[in-house]
Amino acid sequence: MKKVMYTLLCVLFAGALYAQSNLFVDQTISPEQMVMDFFNNSQVTVSNVQFTGAPGAVAYFEAANTDLDLLAGLMLSTGECTQAQNPADYFANQLNSTDGDDDLDAILNQLMSTFDAAVLEFDLVSQADTLCFIYRFGSEEYPEYVCSNFNDIFGFFISGPGYSGLSNIALVPGFTLPVAINNVNGGNPNDPACIPSHPEFYVDYASMFGQHAAFDGFTTTLPAKFAVQPGESYHVKIALSDVSDGVFDSGVFLAINSLGGDSLLSPVAEMSAPVLDGNTVSVNNLSRYGTAWHWDFGDGFVTNERYPAPHTYPQFAPNDPDARTEYEITLIVSNYCCQDTLKAFVSTASSAVADVQEQGFRLSPNPVADWLQIEPATSGEFTLRVYNGAGQLVRQQTASAALRMDIQSLVAGVYTCELIQGNT
Repeated sequence: MKKVMYTLLCVLFAGALYAQSNLFVDQTISPEQMVMDFFNNSQVTVSNVQFTGAPGAVAYFEAANTDLDLLAGLMLSTGECTQAQNPADYFANQLNSTDGDDDLDAILNQLMSTFDAAVLEFDLVSQADTLCFIYRFGSEEYPEYVCSNFNDIFGFFISGPGYSGLSNIALVPGFTLPVAINNVNGGNPNDPACIPSHPEFYVDYASMFGQHAAFDGFTTTLPAKFAVQPGESYHVKIALSDVSDGVFDSGVFLAINSLGGDSLLSPVAEMSAPVLDGNTVSVNNLSRYGTAWHWDFGDGFVTNERYPAPHTYPQFAPNDPDARTEYEITLIVSNYCCQDTLKAFVSTASSAVADVQEQGFRLSPNPVADWLQIEPATSGEFTLRVYNGAGQLVRQQTASAALRMDIQSLVAGVYTCELIQGNT
């Protein structure tokens, strides 16, 4: 359940979580979907989501079982987000060869150029008067390139009533300095003249032999807090870029509990309609925010693969009264806090009109637009069931002679017809 409050509080987590599993990163979810799922809640309405950057520069992350002090959320990177899910001794260095960002250039006073920008933008209207994003910035530039021109930078810009132009609120707490390599660090071990800058907000992750993320250094968990006028529209721009060159990646992690959102994230179990070819079924996992998946195909076969291979059921024997033709596929998706279950139905009795005709029925026309004609070759009561692609029963009729079924209200697509007469 979402938290409901009139003034949203910015809560920072001070204690580290020490566990064995690493950071999980998933690039299959669109930034639009994540922004709407994470930041659109009972107090904040989000719209007009746009992302600019390399395809691999935005992703979902789960860090609940790491020492990063964050549960889950949205990640931006100047490289490939998935490279971050390695220990600190890994070198995250993806050259995206994408443009920089003019607003980040302006923060740097155009002394240096930006590269490989990852930019997320959206509009919001809040019913609360104070909002807060919770984030953590990390980089491979730490610590060897502190006090140099390789000053990778993060900006969180707000524009709207009460703000003059585009205002950056991603600042070193208590100061007007933007969050960047040269503004938050522990100094440079190779340069005695490089004095640490706000080391109270810096974590030397490499010296800790960090096991849960590739970046050698991080800021502590920081707030981007801002005041708004309830009911008014504001534009948010979250931008990250390399500086002076496009190598040595940096990343920022935005927590799901930003903007007053819930700290629990229920995964969404979803699959495309099971596709049956004879007695072999194919499924496509479309779930989101899961880190573990369990499939049960209903015939004793189970797997924990995220994307299982096509599965073959026992061959249907139409004259065997004990032959099984119906199976229920179950998908259970889990993450750090919750799980979701989805079930789909498949029938292996007949998957083609030619097979049905061999059993003494004629279905026509195929494809069909308005009316489906069913003609039995033998006398006796029969039942016709029609299922949609998700395995849901959408039509059922019983008759003892030719049957004309109205399907005009069904949406266009592929449907499965099940014909039952006696034990066949």
